[in-house]
Amino acid sequence: MEIPLNLRALIEKNNRVILPGIGAFYKKRTEGFFDENRNSFYPPKEDISFSYNLIERADQSSYSEAEVNFITSLTDKAKESISKSGEFYLKDLGNLKRKGDVIVFEKTLDQHNFNSSFFGLPVLDLPKEEPKPVLIPESVSVIATTPYVNTNQGFSLAEQALSVSMESESEPVVSESKSKIWLFSFLILIILGLGGFAFYQFNPQIVDNVWKQLNPDQKINTAPPTVVKIDSDSLDKQIADSIYNQNIETELANQGFEAEKLKDSADISIQKRTVPNPNGIRYEIIISAWRTEAKALSELKKLRANGIDAHIVDDAGGLMIKISAATLYSKEDAEKELRRIREELNPEAFIKPFKSLN
Repeated sequence: MEIPLNLRALIEKNNRVILPGIGAFYKKRTEGFFDENRNSFYPPKEDISFSYNLIERADQSSYSEAEVNFITSLTDKAKESISKSGEFYLKDLGNLKRKGDVIVFEKTLDQHNFNSSFFGLPVLDLPKEEPKPVLIPESVSVIATTPYVNTNQGFSLAEQALSVSMESESEPVVSESKSKIWLFSFLILIILGLGGFAFYQFNPQIVDNVWKQLNPDQKINTAPPTVVKIDSDSLDKQIADSIYNQNIETELANQGFEAEKLKDSADISIQKRTVPNPNGIRYEIIISAWRTEAKALSELKKLRANGIDAHIVDDAGGLMIKISAATLYSKEDAEKELRRIREELNPEAFIKPFKSLN
């Protein structure tokens, strides 16, 4: 079994592979850009990045038994090699090295491009155009002579030859560089379009703010006022207790009786409360993940409109913004709720545990 090849296959399949106690390998996307100094266009690509101790324990529910055994074996070999020699080599990927208290990953120069959308498009080098020298026609000096005038024709042979040469010199010269200028302008437009699209993907809020400033007449959605629901039964009991304490006890005391005070008849909740885990572990049921905050907020608004008390997990980490449909402090309750959410909402939902650092 070739370990580096299987590791690369797992990364391509799951986008991330975590080695417990060492760190996580994940695919990182680099957007395309144009280098003006080198006059080259670099297409988008995806390569492997490494994060030291991303999480302590990996969620292995999505792996097969063979893949779990492979990850366990690879983790043991990496720990043993790093403890002995201080590094662990991964073929075609790079080296894991210990530097102080952390482990770093040094990539190889010819790393595999995981982005299949561009079919391995290489770097595009645009040729630099050197200015061509402008040819200035030399002036022709004409010596005037007394031509022989032909009475049958209006011009002499010398005049006819001179007029033909002047017409040939006055023809416009078509520049061959016009087509190249149009091609270069077209490439610049494509690069500007890709740059604008990438800017919107990473900073959609700036574009939205500019749009709102240009269109201030748009309607602003205001939230409806919160209606406070009052329990009429509880209110009646409190009024009855107040009347009893003010009137009956006073009259009985005046007549020489001692009245035993009744316990407060206010509502006492007998529902079983969920006690947080003493280890400080909470379980978030992740229902969806988004690359930009604008899309995540839009999806969160739709879920809440359908009566789902969803929220954004701020401490989830990673490249994606994750939305949780429920927060539980018991693993059994979390698994039951996960089954219900997979049946009713999203079959790809999963549980993500969080341990408090307090």
